[in-house]
Amino acid sequence: MVNVFGQMLHGGVAALGFFVQRHQANIIEIAPELLARFRLCAAYPNPFNPSTMIRFDLTKSANAKLEIFNVLGQRVRVLLDERKQAGRYTVQWDGTDDTGEPVVSGVYYYKLHAGDHVNVEKMTLVR
Repeated sequence: MVNVFGQMLHGGVAALGFFVQRHQANIIEIAPELLARFRLCAAYPNPFNPSTMIRFDLTKSANAKLEIFNVLGQRVRVLLDERKQAGRYTVQWDGTDDTGEPVVSGVYYYKLHAGDHVNVEKMTLVR
């Protein structure tokens, strides 16, 4: 089978009568100079259990601080607090606080402060 772009698709007919398509994935590294802007991406997965990944892009070197807060605005965890070069980064949060204790189910906010940029996003932990 060939798609509209002329690429060969691999798959077959499953027992239930629908088509199963298998894709090949290529890993592409992003050169820092191609990153258009500072960006804090949505956590994935979200909602999550037991952990989630938080990705962000820096367009230039900066001191980067990534923190987790509960709905009361109390800091729960500091995931990152160091100087980073321009580039794309991914940080994992395992649903624990700074002492290593698991936090309760609920909504949490993650805040990235890098240079003169600050951004906050929301995520949900379901235990």
